[in-house]
Formats: sequence, C-alpha cells, structure tokens
Amino acid sequence: MVAGLTAQITGLFSHFASSDQDPDFTQLQLKRFQEATSDLPYPRHISNSAGLQFPEAQLDAVRLGLMLYGISSSPALDLVRPILQWKTRTLTIRPVPKGEPIGYYGKFVTQRDSLIGVLPVGYADGYNRLLSNRSQVKIRGELVPVLGQISMDLISIDLTDIPDPIVGEEVLLLEDEADSPISASAWAKALDTSPYEVFTSIGSRVERIAV
Repeated sequence: MVAGLTAQITGLFSHFASSDQDPDFTQLQLKRFQEATSDLPYPRHISNSAGLQFPEAQLDAVRLGLMLYGISSSPALDLVRPILQWKTRTLTIRPVPKGEPIGYYGKFVTQRDSLIGVLPVGYADGYNRLLSNRSQVKIRGELVPVLGQISMDLISIDLTDIPDPIVGEEVLLLEDEADSPISASAWAKALDTSPYEVFTSIGSRVERIAV
C-alpha cells in the first residue's frame, strides 16, 4: 500500500461521518479503518468529539472540534459545558418616539417612546440576518430584544427598560450557558443549523481572547 511513495508518512487518519447519530455505521467505519491500518507502524486517529462515546476508537489521538467549545453533540457526553462568549459594547444610544421605523425596510416600528442602542456588530461579523427581529442580547444580566433588520455592521437593540444605559457598556451576544436563549445551541435551533456553523461564522473582525 505504501511501497514506492516518495512522501514521508507520519500518520494515518479517517473521519467518522455520523458518530453523533448512527452508532452502527460508526462501528463499521472503525472496523474498516482498523482492518486497513492495524499492521502499519504509524500513529492512527479517526475519532472526533461525538466519537468519544466509543472508547475503542480513540487509538493514538482524538480530533476534538465542537467539544473544544464545551458543546456536546451526543447525550452520552453531556458532562461538558459551553465556554465561548461573544461580547461587544454599545456604540450609541438614542431616544426614538413611538411609531418610528427601525433599520432597513422599517421591519420594526416602535410601539412606545423608546431608547434604542446600536451595537457595532452585524452579519458581516457572523450575527446572522435570520435573527432579525427575533433574537435577544444581554446587558447587565437582562435580556433585551434585537430590533429590526440586522445590517452588515450594526444591530439595534431596545434599551428602554434598562435604567440609565450608557455608551460603551458591555453587551453579551452569545452566552456560555447551555440553557440560555442566546447560547450557540439556541441560535443553531433558531437557524435550523448546528453550533458548528454558529461558531465558524464568527468573522475575522471579531477579536478573540483566550482566558
């Protein structure tokens, strides 16, 4: 199998296609990989985050993906907890009278005299436009609604019920609590996708801080 190759082989790997949903096929993949590679003198790896529920598949290494962020794709691995937060700060705050449209196409109209905050984040940063008029953010531990169409670089939020909000105040976009309505899993459910897409959609303009 390797005779005649000029490249230096340092390891052998494959990848589980559905370890979070199909244990029978996962075992079949593992069996085939073992049969093809067990006699070869190289490190081997095939398992991923959901594959941790199959200890026999760990071999020489495991390639964690989603679980690095504390998200489990299998009920058998629910001992982890989310660790990623996405934060920003209020860019500006303006009083807006009742009956005024907010954002592109006027998709939200104020139902009362309001205090509207603007955040320097938009769909160009990975805050999906499909969350327009249906998402929330958290400020001072309180959830407040996202108003109107999410634009490329900006989001409008309702600060009317927050006492004396100030420009530059921290706002939580994504929370590291599994049962939060602004968790990665909650976003994924609202967008009919997976937390993988939520995380990988966060753009390069967003500063990363490891703690």
